[in-house]
Amino acid sequence: MTDQLDPNATLPCPRCGAPFELGDLFCEACGEQLGAEAADTDPLAAPAAASATLPSDGVAATPSPADTPAGSSDRSSPTAPAGPFGRTAPCVGCGAPPADIETDGYCTVCGLLQPGPRDHLEVDLGWAAGVTDRGLHHPHNEDAFHLERVGPDADRGIVAVVCDGVSSSVHAEEAAETASAAAATMLAAVVAGPGSLADATVHAVDAANRAVTALPWTAAGNMASPSCTLVSAACRVGEVVVGWVGDSRVYWLGPPDGIRQLTVDDSWAEAQVEAGRMTEEEADADPRSHAITRWVGADAPALDAQVVTVVPGPAGRLLLCSDGLWNYAPTVKDMADLLARQTYGATPIELARSLTQFARQSGGHDNITVVVIELGDRVAQEQ
Repeated sequence: MTDQLDPNATLPCPRCGAPFELGDLFCEACGEQLGAEAADTDPLAAPAAASATLPSDGVAATPSPADTPAGSSDRSSPTAPAGPFGRTAPCVGCGAPPADIETDGYCTVCGLLQPGPRDHLEVDLGWAAGVTDRGLHHPHNEDAFHLERVGPDADRGIVAVVCDGVSSSVHAEEAAETASAAAATMLAAVVAGPGSLADATVHAVDAANRAVTALPWTAAGNMASPSCTLVSAACRVGEVVVGWVGDSRVYWLGPPDGIRQLTVDDSWAEAQVEAGRMTEEEADADPRSHAITRWVGADAPALDAQVVTVVPGPAGRLLLCSDGLWNYAPTVKDMADLLARQTYGATPIELARSLTQFARQSGGHDNITVVVIELGDRVAQEQ
């Protein structure tokens, strides 16, 4: 005998896992189309009815800011959407015009929840570029990055900050945005002058911590106060300084090592390995492996940012990323193998897009942020 279906039963959304009832056409959490009639498409891809074209990697790109004249400060913060939500593009499901999309993001014609303004954002400054993407499973993008060119172009002065909101905290997205902006403002002021970049990096994390701590928030169950990780790179002639708290990473790409991880994860797994209590394989297999031991936020440990100073040398690149990328290439060898498969001579924006697409195609289980900086005659050689 065939069991009858309970009309009040719920099922998990195949995209985000949120429950939905039988008969629902769309997931209320992420907007995924449900049922047998659901099209096998990515909500970030443009429909046939839309006039926008996609790059070859299939990821919908946002406009990049135009280069500014040499000698100016090119400030680019991709965490602020350019226009009101749902008013600048047709529905990604049925192609209905922007006027048919409500302010809450739902299409009044087909009911599909539209991609948010931060689902996929890009900044291309030529020799430095960044991409942040929601991935395939999270309902929101809780990553943020800030990329800013400082001073004359010939000086290659630049500041990059990548933050990853802690998913077990409230307002994680806002924490990441606030922290990246606060840290970048502090660093940019020093990159343009004679001050110590190492000191500025420590102060930048302090500024980010104060800014996130000041965010208004309301307790929600066992969720922590607004929190995020932070990794930064501040570059000017003759000096590059990297700082971090948490498990977002920076890699050096170039001679003499080919690839080197400049950061050390502030994580439970790293702490076990460092203390000699577990091997790297044992720690990585533990369900607690990705728990971070340091972060930005009101309840963060009172510890300074870790800082690495880099001195000039042969040409190379910096790669900053959240764990949405490195989860799929966790070791230096894995990352080296991944980079070896990328198109030779790819520009920073092309490499950032390609690595983002790799993470999406590998599962896209987390938000993804990738920033690539061309350093010219600089080399990662720790002092």
